[in-house]
Amino acid sequence: MKARFNWAQAMRFVGSSRSGHRGIMNASPTPAEEATLRCSPMEMLLLRIGDCTVHDVIKIRQKVRLPVENVVVEFEAVRADEQPKVLTKIHASLTAADD
Repeated sequence: MKARFNWAQAMRFVGSSRSGHRGIMNASPTPAEEATLRCSPMEMLLLRIGDCTVHDVIKIRQKVRLPVENVVVEFEAVRADEQPKVLTKIHASLTAADD
């Protein structure tokens, strides 16, 4: 796997994967209207973690032949106050319904 990120403008970045998929992220809420258009890099990271988690839960349930009607994973993350503002804690809550 490979990914490439290019600076677009202000604090906007465009990421692309080898398969050609792209994602646009804002690292700063300025100017104000840009903050509502795209995810921040940390929001995108949390979304990708959630995507992988839900994918794994569905695949495991299918492998053991359990029906899947609904899977919900909620995440809550804590971010460091100082730079680098990494995620210091991630809590996940999973709900999977059979019918």
